[in-house]
Amino acid sequence: MSNPRKRSLRSQVYKSQSSSPHYIEDDQTSSSPSRDSDLSSPSEPIQTRAKSRIKKMSNQDFSSEVSLELSQSNSEKSEMDHAINPRGRLLKLASSPGPTSPKRARHGNAESHNTSPVSDVALAVSSLERSELCMDSLFEAVKTSRTAMVVVVDDWIDRYKTERKLGLLELINFIIHCCGCKGVVTPELFKDLQNAQIINQLTKEFKKDSSCYPLSMSTPEWKKFGANMSEFLSILVQRCQNSILYDDGLMDSVIPFLTGLSDSQIRAFRHTGTLAAMKLETALVRVIVNLNSQFETNKRQYETERKKGMKNRASDKLEALECKHNELLQKQEDVKDMINSLFKGVFVHRYRDSIPAIRALCMLEIGVWMKLDSDGFLTDGHLKYLGWCLNDKQGNVRLTCLKSLQGLYANKQFIPKLELFTSRFKDRILYMVLDKESDVAVEALHLLLLIQQNAEDVLIDEECCRLCTLVFAAHRALATAAGQFLYQMLQLQYKRDDGSRPLIILLVSFFMQNKMHDHATYLVDSLWDCAATVLKDWEGMSTLLLANTKDDEEEGLSDEEESGLIEILVCCLRQAAEVHPPAGRSSGRKFLSAKEKKMQQQDRIRLTEHFITVLPQLLSKFSADVDKVQNLLRVPHYFNLKVYSANRKEKHLEVLITQVSNIMTKHTDPEVLEACASVFSILIKEEYTFASRVEVSLSQMIEELSERFFQDQEDLLQGGIDENDLYNVATTLKRLSALYNAKDLTHLDMFEQCYNLLSKSLKTGDAPDEIMLPALSCSFLHILWELYNVSNSTPNKEQLILLKRHVRLLCVICQECLTFFVADIREQAFIIICDLLVYFNSNIVENGQDHLKPLVYQPSVALRAELAGFVVDYVFMDKETEDIEDAEERDSCGQLEKIDHLHKRRHLLASYCKLILYNVLDLSAATDVLKYFVKFHADYGDIIKKLMSRAQEIGRIQYAKTICLSLQQLFSELSMDLEVQDITSMQEFNDIKELAQHLARTFGIHLIRVREQVFTLHREGLNFALRDPNPKGPQYPPLNIAFLEIMSEFSSKMLKQDKKMLLKYLDKVIGLQQTSSPSLTIYRKTLLVEKDKRSHHSTSVAARKRRKTQAETSNPAEDVTQLQRSNLTDNEPVPLHVSTLSRPAHQNKARSVLETSDTDSLKDFVNSQPLRRPKQKKQPKPETPKSNSLKTPKKASQSPPSNLTSPELLENLFPSSMTQTLSSELQLLNLMGEDDYSEAESSDLQNMESSEDSNQLFLPSTKYKKTRSLLDLFDSMDGD
Repeated sequence: MSNPRKRSLRSQVYKSQSSSPHYIEDDQTSSSPSRDSDLSSPSEPIQTRAKSRIKKMSNQDFSSEVSLELSQSNSEKSEMDHAINPRGRLLKLASSPGPTSPKRARHGNAESHNTSPVSDVALAVSSLERSELCMDSLFEAVKTSRTAMVVVVDDWIDRYKTERKLGLLELINFIIHCCGCKGVVTPELFKDLQNAQIINQLTKEFKKDSSCYPLSMSTPEWKKFGANMSEFLSILVQRCQNSILYDDGLMDSVIPFLTGLSDSQIRAFRHTGTLAAMKLETALVRVIVNLNSQFETNKRQYETERKKGMKNRASDKLEALECKHNELLQKQEDVKDMINSLFKGVFVHRYRDSIPAIRALCMLEIGVWMKLDSDGFLTDGHLKYLGWCLNDKQGNVRLTCLKSLQGLYANKQFIPKLELFTSRFKDRILYMVLDKESDVAVEALHLLLLIQQNAEDVLIDEECCRLCTLVFAAHRALATAAGQFLYQMLQLQYKRDDGSRPLIILLVSFFMQNKMHDHATYLVDSLWDCAATVLKDWEGMSTLLLANTKDDEEEGLSDEEESGLIEILVCCLRQAAEVHPPAGRSSGRKFLSAKEKKMQQQDRIRLTEHFITVLPQLLSKFSADVDKVQNLLRVPHYFNLKVYSANRKEKHLEVLITQVSNIMTKHTDPEVLEACASVFSILIKEEYTFASRVEVSLSQMIEELSERFFQDQEDLLQGGIDENDLYNVATTLKRLSALYNAKDLTHLDMFEQCYNLLSKSLKTGDAPDEIMLPALSCSFLHILWELYNVSNSTPNKEQLILLKRHVRLLCVICQECLTFFVADIREQAFIIICDLLVYFNSNIVENGQDHLKPLVYQPSVALRAELAGFVVDYVFMDKETEDIEDAEERDSCGQLEKIDHLHKRRHLLASYCKLILYNVLDLSAATDVLKYFVKFHADYGDIIKKLMSRAQEIGRIQYAKTICLSLQQLFSELSMDLEVQDITSMQEFNDIKELAQHLARTFGIHLIRVREQVFTLHREGLNFALRDPNPKGPQYPPLNIAFLEIMSEFSSKMLKQDKKMLLKYLDKVIGLQQTSSPSLTIYRKTLLVEKDKRSHHSTSVAARKRRKTQAETSNPAEDVTQLQRSNLTDNEPVPLHVSTLSRPAHQNKARSVLETSDTDSLKDFVNSQPLRRPKQKKQPKPETPKSNSLKTPKKASQSPPSNLTSPELLENLFPSSMTQTLSSELQLLNLMGEDDYSEAESSDLQNMESSEDSNQLFLPSTKYKKTRSLLDLFDSMDGD
C-alpha cells in the first residue's frame, strides 16, 4: 500500500483538466438548458474546490505523474530484455494476434530470458520503434477482436509492469490511434510537454478533414470498433482494480489526457476521448460498487469479531480486519476521486456538445451509472441532466434519455428517489407521446407504462384516458404501446379469477365512450399483441351476446354495448383469419413465418367450428337490427368452409342459408342486401361440395323475386299501381340488384324492363328515386355480365349487336340523368357512364380479343362536354356557385355527413380522371381539373397530383400543351368577365400566376429531359399572347400580352442556351410591332442570363438606336413567314369549359384562391435550377449533310434522345434562320454526353404519397395500351 501522503497529493491530479479553452464545436455554441430551482447546480463549495484544484494542477505535466529516474542505459537494456521475452508476447501480438495462454506471470523480472530466432531483430529495434510496434499491435488486436480481450489486456499489463513508461506511452498512443490520428507521442514529448501542448501538437499533424474516423465509419471493418474499444477499457479497469489501478502513474496520466481530448476542437479527438472517458468511468463505477460491497462485508466481520469476549477474540484477526478496513476506505476515496474527475471534467461539458452522438453517449452512460450506483448517482443533481436533454432538438438524444429513464423506473426501489424528477418532468414526458419522431413517441409511452406500473397515483385519470386513445393512432408501434397501456389499465379494474368476461365488458365500454365506432379494427390491432388471449375468447363474447339484455338481467349488455361488442368480435375474427394490420398501418413484414401461418390455420379452424353453430343463433336474435346484422354477415368470410364437409355439418349450413334468406326478405337497406349477396357468393363456389345445395336455394329465391318484379313492372308501366305496389317494386328491384353482384342473372333478361322503367320515369317523373337507383344498377350489372360472357367465349354476331345496343341505350339514359334534380341519381349516372366508357374503350380488342371490336364505344362531343361540365358544376363548386338547396343541406348536416359528401365528390373526380388515364378522353380534357389545383388542393390535391404524374407518362408534349391551355382558359375567363385594361393588378390574375408557379414545378429539376416540353409550352404561350392584335392600332400591345407575365413562371425550366434563342426571336418579333408592356419586360427579364442581365442595364443609347434601326429596316414579310413557320400564328379560339348549369352572369367571375391554411402545404416545393453548360474549347463547325440532319457525334450511345435534335423539331420551334445556331448548341450538348443527366427524372410534387408499386400501371408515352385497373389510385372506383 502506497504512502497516504502521496495519495492525498495524487487525488488532486484526478480533478485536473486540460488548460485548453472549453469547446463546444467549430463555429458553434450550445446553450445549456435552463436550470430549475428544485434541480440546481452543484453546491458552491464543491465548485470552488474543483476550480482551485484545476488551477493548481494546470501546469503539471506527465513527467510529474510517472517515474523517470531510470538511466538511458538501463532503459535500453530493459527494453531489449523485454523484446526477447521467451513467450514472445510482443512479437506474436504484432504479427498475428492469435490466441495465447491466459495464464500470465505478473512480474516480468521473474521470467527467464531465453534466446529465440528473432533475438537479433529484437535487439536492433529502438525504444520508439518498439513503442510504435506495441501501439499498432494493440490497436489491431482491438480492431479485429480475433484475440480474446482478456488476453490482450493481460499482455499490456505485463508490458506495463515490466516498464511503466513504455506501457503508458503504448496506451496513450493507442487512444490517439483510435481517434484516426497517425501522430505518435514520443518519450521526449511525454516528458517535456503538458497535456494541452501535446494535444495541440497532435492537432497540427491531424488531417484537416477529421469527419471520417473509426467511430464514425459504419463499414464492416469498423462497425464493431466502438464496442471493442469499450470492452478493452472495461476489462482493463477490471483486471487492474487490485493492482496498478492505484499506482502513481496510470490513472494520474490517462484521466487528464482523456479530459484534454474531450475538450479538443477536432471532432475525432472529442468523440473518441469522450467515449473512452465515459466507458472508463462506467468501469470505475463497477469498481466502486465492488469496493462498497467488500467494505460492508469487512465492516460486519469486524463488528462481529469485536463483540466477542476477550477470551474468544482473536487479536491477530481483528488487526487484519482493521487493516483491511483502512485499505478499502483508502481505495474508495481514490476511485471516487477518479470518478468525480471524469464526471466534472468530461461529462459536465460534453452532455451539451453540438454533436448529437456525443450527447447521446453521455445520456446513455449516466443511465448506467445510476443503475449501478444508485447511492452515488441517483440524485436530483444528476437526474437533472436527463431531464434537460428530454428537450434536445435531436430525436436520437431524446430517445436515449427515455431508454435510460426506463431502466430506472423499471426498478421499484428507485421510485422514491425519482419523486422530484417525476413531478418536474412528467408533463414533458406526457407531451413526448406526440413527438414528431415515431420512435421517441413509442419509447415515451413505454416509459409512462412503467411509471403507471411502479409509481402509484402519478398519472391522473384524465392523463391515462388521453394515452389510451392513442390505440387509434396510424403508427402501429405507437398504437401497440398504447394498447399495452390500455390493457394494463383494464386489468387493474377487475379480478383475474373472474375470467376474461369483465375485461371484455370494460373494453366495450371504453370503445363506446370514445365514439370511434368505425375504428374497432384499429383498437383490436393495437391490443392483439398483448391481449390476444382475451380477444380470442370468442366463446365468452358469444355468451355475452346470446344472454338477455340489460333490461331483463343486470349482467346483460345494453343495445349500444351489444353493437360495440359485435363490431369488436368481427374485427377479432378478421385479425385472426387474415393476420395483417388494417389499412393505414404497416407491420413492416411482407410475409408470415411458418409459426404464424400455422397459428393462422389453427385459429381459422377453431373460429369456424365455434361459429358454425353460434352464428345462426346470433343472426336470429339480431335479425331486426340493421347495423348488427350487417356486421354479423361478415363472419362467414373468415370461415374455413371445408369444415362443413369434413365434419359433416351440412345441417348447420342449411340453417345459415335459411337465416340469410330470411334477413334478405326482411330488410331493404342496400348495405344489408349486399352483405347477404356476398355470403351467397362465397358459398356457391364450385370448389366446395355443398355449392349445388346453396345454388338451389339461391335460384328459388331469385325466381320468386323475378316473377314478382315482372308482374309489378307491367302494372307500373300501365299506371294502375298504388304506393304500396311502388314500394314492393322498389324493394324487389333492390334485392335483385344486390343478387346481381353474386350471380349471373342475364338469363332473366331484365335490361329491357329496367330500361322501360327509366325511360318512362325521365319522361313523366312519376317513378320515385327508390326505383330509379336500383334500375340503373341492374342495367349496368347486366351489361357487365354480358361483357364477361362474351369475353370468355366465342359469341355470335347477334350477341355482340345486342350488347352494343344495351351499352348505347344505357349511356343515353345516364346522359339524360346528368341534369336530374336528385343528387344521388346524378352521381350514380355519372359513375356508370365513366365505367362504361372505360370498359368499352379501344383496349377491349387487345390480347387476342379482335372479335370484340364492334363493341368499342367512343363518347360523342356532346357527351364529353356534359362530363366536363358535370365535374366543374358538382365537384369543383364553392359557396358562390353552389345551389341554394345544396348549401342549405350542407349547412344543416353534421361533420360526418360533410365528410361523406366530400368522399362522394372525390369519387366523382376519380371517375373522370380514369377517363383521361385510360385514353377515353384526350389529355386536353384535364384542363378542367388542373385549373383548380391550387384552389381545391385541400380536398382533391392527391388525386390531381396523381393525374399530373400519369399524364406525363402518357404524353409529355401533350401534357405541356394541356398546362398552357388550362392557363389560357383562366386568362380568357378573367378578361371576359372583368373587362378592364390592366388586369395584372387584379387578385384573380395573381391567382393564375400562383397556379402557373405550382404547375411549373411538376416538370422536375432535370431540365435536359423536359427541354422539348418547355419549348412547346413557351411556343403555345407566345402564340396566345401575340395572337389577337389591339383594335386601337399596331402601336398598342396585343390584347393578351399580359399572358406573358404568367408564362414567365416557366422560364426557370429552360436551359441557358434556349433562353438566348427565345430572347432573340422575341426581340425580333416584338420589334416589328414596336410595342412596350410591363408584362413583356417581366418576361424578357426571366429569359436573360446573368451575363446578359448585367449588360442589359449598361446598354448605351446608341445601341438601342441601332437595334431600332435594324427593326425598322427589316423585311416584315420575311418575319411573318418565319412566324408562320414556327407555328406561332394559330388562330384557334381557346375553348372554355362547358357547364350543365345556367348560371347568372354575375356568378361567372373567376373564383377566389385557396385559403391560407390550404396553401401552406404547397410552399415547400423544390426550386428548380437550370443546368449549367460546361466550358468547351472552340471547335470547327461541323458540315451539315445533304439529308439536313445534324451530324451524330462519335459517342452516340451517350447522346440525348434523337427527338431533341430532329430537323422537324427545330423548324417547328424556331425560324430557319436560327436553326443552325440551335443545332450547334445541341451538338455541344451531345458532346457533353448523357452521363451528367443519367439520373432518373423526379417530379417535385409535394405530399405525393402512394402505396402502390410502379409496375401496377404502365402507360406508354404516345400510344395507349391495355393496362390494369387503377385499384390502388382510385380505390373502389371501378364497377363491381
